[in-house]
Amino acid sequence: MRIVLFLAIGTLGCALPASRHRSEASSGTTEVTPNWSQHAQRRHVPAELRDILENADDYELFAIYPHRPRPDEIPAADRQMHGFRVIGRTPVSKATGLSALSVIYQGVRDEHYPRAKCFNPRHALRARRGQQWVDLVICYQCQRIFAYDETGERWEISTAPEVRPALDRIYEEQGLKIDPS
Repeated sequence: MRIVLFLAIGTLGCALPASRHRSEASSGTTEVTPNWSQHAQRRHVPAELRDILENADDYELFAIYPHRPRPDEIPAADRQMHGFRVIGRTPVSKATGLSALSVIYQGVRDEHYPRAKCFNPRHALRARRGQQWVDLVICYQCQRIFAYDETGERWEISTAPEVRPALDRIYEEQGLKIDPS
């Protein structure tokens, strides 16, 4: 019985959102509770990023190896995407870039799951407009997107895993293979 209870509690802990806050219970002990309001605020792509994403001059898709390399294995800058090894990349037409972006936005709109903390991304999209750019690095396993811009700022956005097959099809059409591990 103790083992089953421990496994159930451990599994529930993995399902809680990554963001938490502490609250003081009346007994004076500190209790960890999910910060659902902060979680809900991440259910959109910030306007400053949407402007670049939706009006980009060019788009590029990246297939990423989902496990971070050891420090002695970090690839050269042109072979990585925010610390993850790139296993394939291709520039795509504006229409294809916007189709991929539409699928990504659908996942953000449909997000309704608590998230784990793994972050093993397999997909990324880069949008450029002049000297500005936005990278969306996506993990459907833990339902998170890390968005970066040219200033180095990072945003965390929630997504739903149900859209992954549609994005996989776009990648396949462009000749990119997603790591199955």
